[in-house]
Amino acid sequence: MNRRVPGLALAAALMWPGATMEAAAQAEPPIEIAESGCTAARLGVSIDTDLIGEPVSGVSVAPPVWRAAAGRTPAHCSVDGAMAPIVTAGERSLPMCSYPEYPRYVDGPEDSADSYRCSRP
Repeated sequence: MNRRVPGLALAAALMWPGATMEAAAQAEPPIEIAESGCTAARLGVSIDTDLIGEPVSGVSVAPPVWRAAAGRTPAHCSVDGAMAPIVTAGERSLPMCSYPEYPRYVDGPEDSADSYRCSRP
């Protein structure tokens, strides 16, 4: 059975104040995914931070899960994820890393979060 899955723009409308469901619906049309297509290989395992539209240091995406119909909720493909904020301290900014990772300098201006990547010790 195929079900409509809202795109990333729709999820953004739910998370950020000022965004509207109408704008999100127009920005990216829904796609149909069957249970067999609800896989990381089909949907991907990451989201480019440039596509988020907000300053974030990283995005993590869990593997997709097919949810069977229950009551009035239709069957659907569910993907959970999290965005890591950019932490600023005055004029300097560093990416927020999950322990045990830490912001490791890579290249560029030392006061820019873009010059750091989350790395394991």
